[in-house]
Amino acid sequence: MNSISFIGAGNVAHRMALALQEKGCIIPHIWNRTPAKGAQLTRILNSNLPASTSRNAFGAGLLTPVPTGTPTVCASSLTDLLDSDVIVIAVSDDAIPEITRSLTEQVHNAVLCGECEHLPIIVHTSGATDIDVFNSLRNEGCRCGVLYPLLTLSKSKSVDFKNVPFLLEANDVKTMNALKKLCHILGSEHYECDSYQRLMLHIAAVFSCNFTNYLLSLAFETAGTEHSLLRPTTMEMIRKSFLQSPQAALTGPARRGDMATIEKHIRTLEEAGMTEHSQIYRLLTEKIMERNKR
Repeated sequence: MNSISFIGAGNVAHRMALALQEKGCIIPHIWNRTPAKGAQLTRILNSNLPASTSRNAFGAGLLTPVPTGTPTVCASSLTDLLDSDVIVIAVSDDAIPEITRSLTEQVHNAVLCGECEHLPIIVHTSGATDIDVFNSLRNEGCRCGVLYPLLTLSKSKSVDFKNVPFLLEANDVKTMNALKKLCHILGSEHYECDSYQRLMLHIAAVFSCNFTNYLLSLAFETAGTEHSLLRPTTMEMIRKSFLQSPQAALTGPARRGDMATIEKHIRTLEEAGMTEHSQIYRLLTEKIMERNKR
């Protein structure tokens, strides 16, 4: 399992392809529906290849860096990827069914024509897409699975995959072992779970990450230019929530049932014209107080 091609050139494909390349894997092809973005990731991967030195061709005696290893090619067709050991589909959730249909057609034609010596393992990296999306590919003989990184990845920020837990799913032991090997190459923790468990963890991540980010945006707007003062109390709350529990770490007027302070906060937000902020404050306060009663 040495050659791993990617469908997609976004954040996940960018970070995983670079990490696997640095661990010695070959990334033979990148395919993206926007060729320019695929070409950009291809250039980055090729510029990241290890280099040796050779004499300058003009005879000046200067040493010139020369890339070694197998270069990555920006594929013009999905068929180009079928010679890979693994194909990673790292695209938006709504694009996965279409990509799967196209791959199924390409695999079917390649098998009929005898052009495919072996079928690749095909995986997607989605938290919310059921493994059954691969049923048509499995019917063609492909081994399929899910390799979902439970961390927000970004092109602009390097990541140590030792800190990235992967959720794995496969329809057979051989494919699961192959996914575990990929995680071992990356040095990542991995956990087996089915599509429902993965979906629930994906929803949980939306609460802990996306919704928290939204609330922080409200907090920043309320605090104005002094929002950096919120960092110590916010970080301490998160630390205590994971060490103890969110309920144990909860403080504030809703936790105490301090109605005078609550009404003062809401009134101040409304007087400041911050309608969205007051609505969210009121809703979450009511829900916190309901939980405390229970």
